[in-house]
Amino acid sequence: MAGSASQPYLEGFLELAREVPSPKRGGERRDHLLFFAVLLDDHSRAATLARYDWAKRIFRWRHTPRPPERFHVTLQVAFTSDEAIPERIIEAAREAASLVRFDPFPLAFDRIEVFLPSKALVLRGDGGHVALTALNRRLGHALRLRGLSPHGVSGTPHITLAYARPLTYPVEVQPMQMMVREFQLIDSLKGQGYTVLGRWKAQA
Repeated sequence: MAGSASQPYLEGFLELAREVPSPKRGGERRDHLLFFAVLLDDHSRAATLARYDWAKRIFRWRHTPRPPERFHVTLQVAFTSDEAIPERIIEAAREAASLVRFDPFPLAFDRIEVFLPSKALVLRGDGGHVALTALNRRLGHALRLRGLSPHGVSGTPHITLAYARPLTYPVEVQPMQMMVREFQLIDSLKGQGYTVLGRWKAQA
């Protein structure tokens, strides 16, 4: 009886797994990017932008920052597509997120540098790295349990500010601290912005 009851779930899991491609690792990104991230709150966005503006004045940068409402720390890329994200993929991602438990934790950022080869100008820091990595691993595991093929972001936590030519060395800035109290599921449509599809809060 237990085997027959689990059979429809297993068949659905395998069908979903066959449908899900791995996120692109290089080249031009697809139109839709479904990913989990920590969006910055109003205070953290203002603090981040202030540090960017300070460095821009000092070093006479000419590039324009990305819209502050898109400032975020990426966790997991769940799915990419040239078409609209299928609803069943979104639901699988939501189900995975609902399995993740975490306590609020702080992040701290204290330098600006450029990642190559993407030329992403980022605010970066080591504060909170262990807690963020733990959250990322739990989320990645939950996504795989739901038949998705996530691509986690490893390394030091960072916030992409703009895209620019490489810096010869990191620029130290006044530390910016923020609390991670929730994470979000986002559909990023190339050239049109973000749509938040779900939010999951830390345990009280």
